[in-house]
Amino acid sequence: MLISARPSFKAFATNQNSAAFTAKVAKFGRPSGNGILDLTADGEGIPSCLRINPYGLGADNDVFSFRVWGWAKLGGGGPPNEMYIPSIIAEVVCTLSTSVGVATGPILDTERFADTLAPVALLLPDYKIAAGTSLQGCARFMTPANNTPAWFIIPIDGWKLLEFDTDQTTGTPTANALCTWVEDCE
Repeated sequence: MLISARPSFKAFATNQNSAAFTAKVAKFGRPSGNGILDLTADGEGIPSCLRINPYGLGADNDVFSFRVWGWAKLGGGGPPNEMYIPSIIAEVVCTLSTSVGVATGPILDTERFADTLAPVALLLPDYKIAAGTSLQGCARFMTPANNTPAWFIIPIDGWKLLEFDTDQTTGTPTANALCTWVEDCE
């Protein structure tokens, strides 16, 4: 049963145009910027799962990759003693379709939803990361490959700070995703 109680939002305030994933390394100080999501900011508690509908500005069958990172805080007492460690939660290759948004809507009629998703790295039931495999593990996918929007759901597993990242090395001009909190994803 899926229960969604919060409004949808964009992963990035502005669409991303990146020729490669950005490097993520441990750092002092809280990560911030476009694509960073603090799950404790609204005071409503951390949801169980996140549903992601990737989309981009490009042509039918253009491809981009989409990553979700979790940041773990180590140390206490506030800055400068807090260190943050990044971990990949999911990586998915997204193929755009002919399905578009609406001219004056949050997703424009020039932006195309992905209709095909291929997992690259996901959390497996035994809590190991699978790279280069199509195993779905704890994630759930709807990848119709028929010009209707695809989506995937990932468990949050206690992460309090997420970061979204894209890689358009295949030529998709910009990429983003529509995200929706899912309170129960079993």
